[in-house]
Amino acid sequence: SGTPRAKDSQSVTIKVALDSAQFTVLTASVVRDGQPQAWLFDRLKNQRLVLTPKTRFRYGEVEAEVVSIGERAVVFRVGKNELELALGDSIQKLKSIATESEASEKPAADKPAAEKPAADKPAADKPAAEKPAAEKPAADKDGR
Repeated sequence: SGTPRAKDSQSVTIKVALDSAQFTVLTASVVRDGQPQAWLFDRLKNQRLVLTPKTRFRYGEVEAEVVSIGERAVVFRVGKNELELALGDSIQKLKSIATESEASEKPAADKPAAEKPAADKPAADKPAAEKPAAEKPAADKDGR
């Protein structure tokens, strides 16, 4: 729209990659030499991963620690959450479960201070004229 007309160009690189967590499945829970092991199989790389309790790992977009290994499931810690992954499930499921539980925890943590009980503040510190929001009149003396 200017005089002389201006022209601009820019290159953009887009990289498309598969999330390996989607294709990595819990295939076995075994005990070898007295130690429990969880076997994950990565179908993209045709590779088996062997995990033991307390193993930390990052695979795809999932970062977790093995808490315990049972006969048909493994318990992982993802962030603050302990999540169970059953045989046949992909480890991407851990990410989706962790995301859902974090979302359900946030509303309680994000409540305004007025809604939380003031257990550490004595009632005597509140002004006597202060009323809860539900008891305040709908309009003030000017009719607003």
